[in-house]
Amino acid sequence: MDNLRKTWPLYRSMLRAFSSENKVKTKFDFKLAENISENINSGMLKARHFPGALDVGCVTLPDDLMQAATIALAGFPQKNLEQDAQKLSSYINSRHPPMEENEYKEKLAEVVETVKQEETIDPMSPGLVEEERKRLLDSRRSKVYEKMKRETYKWKAIDYNEYKSAAYVVARLAPDFASLTKLLREIKKRDPEFCPVHLLDFGSGVGSSMCG
Repeated sequence: MDNLRKTWPLYRSMLRAFSSENKVKTKFDFKLAENISENINSGMLKARHFPGALDVGCVTLPDDLMQAATIALAGFPQKNLEQDAQKLSSYINSRHPPMEENEYKEKLAEVVETVKQEETIDPMSPGLVEEERKRLLDSRRSKVYEKMKRETYKWKAIDYNEYKSAAYVVARLAPDFASLTKLLREIKKRDPEFCPVHLLDFGSGVGSSMCG
């Protein structure tokens, strides 16, 4: 345990780095109430003290969570793991959710209609020999396939083995824990009596919500 404890600063700095690198920059679109805007402009109300401002301070990983992460990561090379965690983090952040079935059908119908409009000969025109009709229909299907391939996001599940799971811990443990902690603190700020008894941890992750 003493040897593991000596590695805590190393992993803590690595996890903290990923926490800061994965901050999400969000653009808010809102309009202040007229009286609030006037009070801010006149100096009667300071923006930093506005009741809607989010300010929960710096979130740090608790020691028991840090210890669990250190034990889980102890058998992996730190430098390689850090590099691969960065790649995994970038890939995760670039992903989009898969299309819903109805969305896919709507997009497919749109693409089919576009391809049809670009055709100079309707494959279903009377008088076409069967061989020519088949060639035109095959060409349409091919164009639809290629266009759908270009214009729709191809979602693919990530196959997590032991090493990739460790990289996920490095990439997502700190930012996920920080997000959940800030969320719960903001709820507590608005409702001082907020004291949940049950917790449903729904989704994919490392269960950092259990330590929030």
